[in-house]
Amino acid sequence: MTDSVWVFSTEMTYEITYMNSCLVCVLFEGSASGSGYHGLSRGMIFDLKTGQLLSLDDLYDWVELKKIMRSAMEQDQLSVQIAGSDIWIEGDEKREYLEKYFVDPMQKEEDGRQYDTWFFIKNGYLWFITEPYPSVKEYTYVRWEVPLDIELWSL
Repeated sequence: MTDSVWVFSTEMTYEITYMNSCLVCVLFEGSASGSGYHGLSRGMIFDLKTGQLLSLDDLYDWVELKKIMRSAMEQDQLSVQIAGSDIWIEGDEKREYLEKYFVDPMQKEEDGRQYDTWFFIKNGYLWFITEPYPSVKEYTYVRWEVPLDIELWSL
């Protein structure tokens, strides 16, 4: 791309964060540069029987999930982590972040399509990939602190 105005490069790694006989979940993390550095994160869950990329709509009723996430925030069942680090956001900062960048945008979303590659399963929990925490270039992860009954997801 030497004749391009923008020099663009991407580096990605992946991790299989969950797998059973029906599902495989892959988390992609990396960075891109061009007009500046920024982090990249995407989660993908595949149905191993069909090869289909699953969306949140395939696993949850979207209207119900929005209610569950609002309630989870109010009950302090959501944790916030800066992607690729051991930094966890706590207290009022966490609540403000969740309101502005996770729960409020989710409530406004008509369907779950925006979140199709913005979630993953890891260590028995459902994680969401959300907007970067202010002043941080990597994405932020929101972990729902209620263990999943993954057997329900055996499609």
